[in-house]
Amino acid sequence: MIPDVQDLLKRISALMTVQDIAQELMSELDHLSLLDKILQAAVEVLDAETGSVLIWVPPDHLEFAVSDEERIVGLRIPAQQGIAGWVFSHEEALLVSDKDLDDRWYREMVSNFQTRSLIAVPLMTASERIGVIEVLNKRSGASFNDQDRDLLTALSAQAATAIVNARLYQELETEKNRLIAIEEQTHKK
Repeated sequence: MIPDVQDLLKRISALMTVQDIAQELMSELDHLSLLDKILQAAVEVLDAETGSVLIWVPPDHLEFAVSDEERIVGLRIPAQQGIAGWVFSHEEALLVSDKDLDDRWYREMVSNFQTRSLIAVPLMTASERIGVIEVLNKRSGASFNDQDRDLLTALSAQAATAIVNARLYQELETEKNRLIAIEEQTHKK
């Protein structure tokens, strides 16, 4: 089946948007701002209603680090439960066209938002699992498809690298400040 020109133009536009977003993410070094930008980019690129970024908290939880629904930010779920837990554990994307028909849905989660469909992809690098990006309900009412999965997977790969870079920058800043404090104490003696 040959895609029509309109479909190809939409796909090219979406890929260009992902590329632009990836470049912007690489310049963000504040961890929380970065996670928020990742979420907003994912929602925008997939033309969705909302989403969340969950970050792995060792040894066995995923925490809602950012979400458009503020009341769930900070909540933790077991890293092997729910759709996000499945995606994190299996390290693969998941399309869910009707969350009520999916046994993996984490029913203990209390939310005012009515989720119909979702797409979730792992946030990971070649050497590290970081978390999960979930995007909920396409604005059009349609279900997410393989093209959406591919776009979000591409964005997630760039986002994971940006997260690792931001973490490394924070660690370097912390170490630099520690060394400056030691040097100042040494000069005071």
